Amino acid sequence: MAQGQGKKKKAAASKKTQKKALGPKKGARVIAPKKTKSVKAAKVKKSLEIGIKTKIEQELTQVAVSKQSKPLMMVKPPKENKTKQTKKKRRAKKKN
Repeated sequence: MAQGQGKKKKAAASKKTQKKALGPKKGARVIAPKKTKSVKAAKVKKSLEIGIKTKIEQELTQVAVSKQSKPLMMVKPPKENKTKQTKKKRRAKKKN
């Protein structure tokens, strides 16, 4: 007669695996410069690009407003919160 309990089979450990995207990632790739002059030049370039884009947008909206008979409504995306919320918190807010 056997003494004690028999060997139990271990349950297979379930691993969560994520599917990796094949190929290169989307979006522009920028390698940060190491020299301080290059870093400063890159910051100036970026600020100039932002300024130019906003100026162009303002000019286009002025032209659109002047050419339309009814008022133009500008739709702006909501500002991102500095603190990132979890999915559960967002769902809870939507339910309330």
